[in-house]
Amino acid sequence: MKHLNVMSKVMLATGLIVAYGYSIEAFMAVQRHHYERFMLLNRMTGPYWWSYWGLILTNVLIPQLLWFERFGPTWSCSGFCRLSSTSACGSSAS
Repeated sequence: MKHLNVMSKVMLATGLIVAYGYSIEAFMAVQRHHYERFMLLNRMTGPYWWSYWGLILTNVLIPQLLWFERFGPTWSCSGFCRLSSTSACGSSAS
């Protein structure tokens, strides 16, 4: 069980790094030129809104469940977090 706990901490750390990157990207888009603001709003509410919010859900929100002791060291939750993060990374690259 110790390896699951360590793996959960690593996933939580990488989830926080990804969340920081996405928040900086959004902040910079709001602060800069109106074209970048439009691009961000188009990602959030445009025709592919489901893809953007799915990316945020699987890369940022689901790994945050690992803060809770109930979810962290279990095989089912850590496996679900691993698979959701892996599938999101694969879909965002294309």
